[in-house]
Amino acid sequence: MRYTSVLVMLFRTTVPVKLVLGVLLIVLGVSVDAEVIDEIIANVDDIAITRSELLEEHRRMREGGSRISLQDVLNGMINRVVLLKDASRYRMEGNDDEILEQYIEIRIRALIRVDDKQVREYYNHNIREFKGSEIREVYSSIRSYLIEVEVNKTLSNHIEELKRESRIKVIKELPLDSS
Repeated sequence: MRYTSVLVMLFRTTVPVKLVLGVLLIVLGVSVDAEVIDEIIANVDDIAITRSELLEEHRRMREGGSRISLQDVLNGMINRVVLLKDASRYRMEGNDDEILEQYIEIRIRALIRVDDKQVREYYNHNIREFKGSEIREVYSSIRSYLIEVEVNKTLSNHIEELKRESRIKVIKELPLDSS
């Protein structure tokens, strides 16, 4: 006659494994101390944003002189996740910052057009700011500025669209102040 361990016999039965293990732990007197390593603050689809990640990003931004709130940092982290998830469809290479830069260049900036008429209109409406400079002297700066304004506006709209398509759940509400 072959001997089969009690555990093997228990696993072959219909008793749920968790129940069996729990009973064994109690019977054997094994103590298991569970420790929370990190708290999940938000989920974006299948990606978690943890308290330690949030606090580290907040600390880093404050060291850079920003007085940004935890909520604003969390919103920025959520925006970053949705952009990176969408960027993953394009098989870009590099670290997250490089991938985002490439993504914005391809998906947003490449579609922005600023023509001569827009530059002239901006110059004429803001001529005092240019302190006597001719349009040809500031043309390039104005055009770059107008492109950046459009990139930011288009990117903001794109992020909102991606967020609507994502499952975002903030699990832990944050204080409104910047502490």
